Amino acid sequence: MCGIAGIVSRGLSGDSDLVAVEKMAEIIRHRGPDDHGTRQGIHYALSHRRLSIIDLEGGHQPMSNEDGTIWLVYNGEIYNFQEIREQLLQKGHQFRTGSDTEVIIHLYEDHGTECVSRLNGMFAFALFDEKKKLLFMARDRAGIKPLYYSFNGGSLRFASEAKALVQTSPMLIGPDLRSIVDFFALSLVQEGRTAFEGIRELRPAHRLVWEFGKQPHLERYWRPVYAEKSSLSRPQLTEAVSSLLDDAVHSHLISDVPVGTYLSGGLDSSLVSAMASRYMPGGINTFSAGFVGRESVDERVYAREVAEYIGSNHHEVEVGPDDFMNNLTHIIWHMDEPTLSPGVYPYYFLCELVSRSVKVVLGGQGADELFGEIGRASCRERV
Repeated sequence: MCGIAGIVSRGLSGDSDLVAVEKMAEIIRHRGPDDHGTRQGIHYALSHRRLSIIDLEGGHQPMSNEDGTIWLVYNGEIYNFQEIREQLLQKGHQFRTGSDTEVIIHLYEDHGTECVSRLNGMFAFALFDEKKKLLFMARDRAGIKPLYYSFNGGSLRFASEAKALVQTSPMLIGPDLRSIVDFFALSLVQEGRTAFEGIRELRPAHRLVWEFGKQPHLERYWRPVYAEKSSLSRPQLTEAVSSLLDDAVHSHLISDVPVGTYLSGGLDSSLVSAMASRYMPGGINTFSAGFVGRESVDERVYAREVAEYIGSNHHEVEVGPDDFMNNLTHIIWHMDEPTLSPGVYPYYFLCELVSRSVKVVLGGQGADELFGEIGRASCRERV
């Protein structure tokens, strides 16, 4: 996890922009404690907080192309960057680092804003092309990495967290009344909107392009394709799903730092942990949270069974009512926006536990129902 922030203006970028960007970066310091970089150009100021995962020594950002006319700040990880890098090398591109960040820059040089369609990963980035006077922002297909922005007609501000925008622009503090109504009526905020008036969230699988002299253009670059009913048998489908899941887990293990997994004992996190352990013979670190005095909702017994079976280095944290009240202010500060999910509470303490041991952690979210239904269907077929 890294943090990015910036201000791009039609007019000249001044000292106030640089001060605001530095403040935004400081507000999201927790996203990237390992390194900090800032770049100011004629029309922009960019800043980056880095959590070093790949190429620990050479991945400093903001990063540019060879002649310094294209600058990028980026949060995430590109899983197919090595394959893309080889293709770019064959085309004559020169690389100064071994990071996936530089791959995005050179891919943009070849394919423009269409480059995002070639990226397999989780990402949110902002790129400024000085020659074209063009801002290009994009977010991954599933919206794993966040990116917020505000536009006032003459300048565009962006950051990895809404609080960075709110605390550096008083005009953005006001609530978005429509989003508040939606939240209480639907238990969610409509995609693309936020709880703050004037702040928008770049939607998953979307890119925003702003070329000076034109209005910012928002477009979707990817949509899921739903295949018609498959002719494969259930064993063949099971094998296909297993293979895809294994490939996904394996690709997420690309890292120059220790990796772990969340392990709740549910089907999704158990599958991810078991598959990850195949590629880590020394034993993977697994992490679980439990509730003090609430055995009925404490699933650590299942997590321990899985941890023992796969031979992981298992870690646990217990949380109770006092922990909730003592840390409520910190939990709300990290949330940015309201949510009805009770999982935010134990997740806060779980992340704190993880941060003591590893920088990269894999997890399963919302797939218990999917794999549970597959399991029940398989049982019915066998019967």
